[in-house]
Amino acid sequence: SGRPVYVRTEEHINAHFLICFIALTMLRIIQHKILNSLGGDKKDDGHWKEGMTAKRIKNALNEFTARGLPGGHFFVDEISDDLKTILSAFNIESSFILPTMHELHKLKLTIDKATGVGL
Repeated sequence: SGRPVYVRTEEHINAHFLICFIALTMLRIIQHKILNSLGGDKKDDGHWKEGMTAKRIKNALNEFTARGLPGGHFFVDEISDDLKTILSAFNIESSFILPTMHELHKLKLTIDKATGVGL
């Protein structure tokens, strides 16, 4: 959802536009991967929303949380079906049983590699 953004300098306006464009691009990549993983028509770009809406993707990613436990492990809250679909679209294992910080970092690197982030 859009909301007023108070930027005045050309540099800040350009930075805000870039951030919005990158976010939209990432969203479309996720939607495209989901649609392909669900067997959608890869040649018909007009149906990318049939895989999962932007709102569902945003909610699934926002709900993915982990809480620290003694001993360096983390408790990952229940993973929603939508998040499982997103992870599956990128061929990422979605069963987390008390992961360590190292395992969470490995997950982040896997996601970065699958999405092209940091390349």
